[in-house]
Amino acid sequence: MDNERHWDGSRRVAQLLVPCKDLESAEAFYGGLLGLGKEFAAPNVVAMDAGGMRLLLAHSPSADGKTGGIVHYVAVDDIAETHTSLVKAGAVDGGAPHKVADLEKREIWIAFVDDPTGNRIGLIEERQLP
Repeated sequence: MDNERHWDGSRRVAQLLVPCKDLESAEAFYGGLLGLGKEFAAPNVVAMDAGGMRLLLAHSPSADGKTGGIVHYVAVDDIAETHTSLVKAGAVDGGAPHKVADLEKREIWIAFVDDPTGNRIGLIEERQLP
């Protein structure tokens, strides 16, 4: 893969996925104990606001907290173009762009690529609705 930049927009980490055996307990821990605000919930996930970065708690029956499993997401402006460009440049396709949430004034779209060692990287685009 060359060193050319293959996405526009911010290179900030936008979201981290944390696999959780017990989603209810995880929400209580991150929301209650750590004081993070709940942004939204969807089937098998709860999104918490971690000071401008989203912590996505995801139900995973096999999560053990020892083998990793955190997926970092990079905010992009055009998820379809970015995903295609990264795959063409040598990233392994980990999942095509798809909408995961309809919020009041925006939609959240994600896609995935894998790095050369197999680590999953999420791409995320938040589309403002008219």
